[in-house]
Amino acid sequence: LQVPLAAQLVKGMADGCRDARCALVGGETAEMPSLYAPGQHDMAGYCVGIVEHSRILPRFDLYQPGDLLIGLPSSGLHCAGFNEILTQLAASKVNLRERSPVDGGDDGLTLAHVLATPTQLYVQQLLPHLQKGDEIKSVAHVTHGLLNDILRLLPDGFETTLDFGAVPVPKIFGWLAGKLKLSAQTILERHNCGIGMVLILPQSSQLWRTSLPGAKVLGVLQRRSKVSGSPVQVRNFVEQLEKVASPFGGLGDRELPEELKKLPSNSDLSAPREECFENAAGRRLTRIPTHYKDPILILGTDGVGTKLKIAQQTNRNTSVGIDLVAMCV
Repeated sequence: LQVPLAAQLVKGMADGCRDARCALVGGETAEMPSLYAPGQHDMAGYCVGIVEHSRILPRFDLYQPGDLLIGLPSSGLHCAGFNEILTQLAASKVNLRERSPVDGGDDGLTLAHVLATPTQLYVQQLLPHLQKGDEIKSVAHVTHGLLNDILRLLPDGFETTLDFGAVPVPKIFGWLAGKLKLSAQTILERHNCGIGMVLILPQSSQLWRTSLPGAKVLGVLQRRSKVSGSPVQVRNFVEQLEKVASPFGGLGDRELPEELKKLPSNSDLSAPREECFENAAGRRLTRIPTHYKDPILILGTDGVGTKLKIAQQTNRNTSVGIDLVAMCV
């Protein structure tokens, strides 16, 4: 074990948990030289929590035409497309140790520093308002691309137009688009485009002006006027992205390989148990039994270690799947 490196990793987890007001209740390290090459590390974590029934979001039943779609600024590329970007940059022989050509470069930061800027945590910023429960109708952390996560906020019958006219696109997205010749649509679908969190607020709300630094109005909810086509349209994004991409060769038409896999629509792997129910967005939740007066929810996770190596060599993964359930459940 490289103790200085491990200490940095644990400190980062501890700092993040303090910022998010949550507890790190356990952990495990394992050295598997047959599975990981020197300098390679794999980390996994899970977060669980409890919500009062009256505070469950989204509240699609409260949506009204004119409601505001508010975006909070991201601190960097914290989004699912990050892994594929690293793969593409490596294939293009980009040296991540070079000085950043965008924000941070003047301070001596490398591309690696800028690309790996830690995810901004919005807990302390949003939790007091969520606990009041009187304004925020929906919230989505942008983790699977801006368009994908905004679609999660739109029930049937509503649509919106995102307007980037007054919303700056960070230069790092222009550099990525220019370096890898990516299309504007790919950036919209696979990256956060500088927006880390999206909220739905009433039209009369001043919360985004008074209490959410950097917040911008991205769009306004409207009744859906047509059945076909996407319920999310975008204005002024291509122009904004072209502006920040032009110093690096401009936009291209490349797409990135698909990362998100969807289950077949007829997949009914398990019927809900009696104590389970779904929120408005289809997420399954579990009721806490009433005899727990002050519940604290804790989750443990574990891996199957070097059994993965055996599974890879024999091309048999079902037994490892069984073991995952045995270890974690």
